[in-house]
Amino acid sequence: MAYVFQVREFNEFVGVYLDEIGEVIVEGEISQLRLTDQGWLFLTLEDEEASLPVFGIRRQLANLAGLSEGMRVQVTGRPRLYQKTARFSLFAKKIVPAGEGALRQMREKLRRQLEAEGLFAPERKRPLPEFPQKIGLLTAANSRAYSDFIKISRERFGGLTIYFYPVIVQGDQAVASIIEGLNHLNRRHPDLDFLVLTRGGGSLEDLQPFDDERLVRAVFASQIPVVAAIGHEADVSLVELAADLRASTPSNAAELTIPAREAVEQRRQQLESLLIQATQNRWQEEKDRWQLLWQEIEEGINRQIQRVETGLWRFGQTGQLLQQICNRRRAVVEEKERQLAQLAGQIWQRNWQRWQNLDQLLQALDYRHILRRGFSLTYQDGQLLRRADQAQVDGWLTTILAQGQVKSKVKEVKHES
Repeated sequence: MAYVFQVREFNEFVGVYLDEIGEVIVEGEISQLRLTDQGWLFLTLEDEEASLPVFGIRRQLANLAGLSEGMRVQVTGRPRLYQKTARFSLFAKKIVPAGEGALRQMREKLRRQLEAEGLFAPERKRPLPEFPQKIGLLTAANSRAYSDFIKISRERFGGLTIYFYPVIVQGDQAVASIIEGLNHLNRRHPDLDFLVLTRGGGSLEDLQPFDDERLVRAVFASQIPVVAAIGHEADVSLVELAADLRASTPSNAAELTIPAREAVEQRRQQLESLLIQATQNRWQEEKDRWQLLWQEIEEGINRQIQRVETGLWRFGQTGQLLQQICNRRRAVVEEKERQLAQLAGQIWQRNWQRWQNLDQLLQALDYRHILRRGFSLTYQDGQLLRRADQAQVDGWLTTILAQGQVKSKVKEVKHES
């Protein structure tokens, strides 16, 4: 004889049976999509022959803004039975587009929404410092992206401090991992010049975390400027659009943000040249001014002499008296000439001494002169060593001398007592 269930008992029995099925993935086309103000998601998943009701919690699902009716998706979830009405449905844990076309459709819809909110506005992008000192790096540990960025950064300019935070850059855990890295560096190292978020490219499915709405908003909210280098030229990710600067590859990110040694030296030479030119221009201006003043005085003297000579010609009877006056005038003029010449010499001497002081200052600022006096610069892993306890035993040191470099291996570190 068959067991007789009460309605409630039967619904509970079926519910327990459905729980035993566990998590499944169902693919179909979205219809009747609805997001409620109470925080629920309702949709119908259907194919040519059947339909399936789906519900979920909005805050637990990512990229809902990119969903639309007619989109083909894969829903990961568990089958459920609402015992009061025996309504069967699928409780969604994850919803992702099915196929590259759906991915592009979902990303484009999300892009338009975020763009309307101002997340990609050019005017909000922050400039990066010309000579950075501290950089945060977010990428996979032991990855090609990590080694490429470190290699190029060391080749371009030494003395940088790079704070590396390893993250997952692909798969279901990537978004949470990267957001945690962004939050950690913003919280623990707010004085960083900028952050570099990078990976070495991949397929559209591989790069899906970088189109995730949660990660895009996290990049937008970062208090530290973000450089994104996802390494995929065909498609620009939404994270790259929200970043303060986009680079095509990890190596390109280092090239765009870290100045080359040659560029720094060229800039120093330009500044030195500008300072010398400014000094020379100031000296020439003073010289021209005094020459003009001298010319005006000389013309005035000539006019006075002309008047005296004319008077002598007209009044010969008073020639002797006028001659005496003329002699006194000449003596005064000669004294003025001597004083002007002396003053001009003093001005020239002061400007010449000032120029020499500036030249000596420029020479003193050139680190190569310090190296020629027997000093050297020692780096380990791109970091300038200032104390012995900064060196790591068995590590390699690079010592920069006045001529050439020396590589050495640390055998022992002695600390000063």
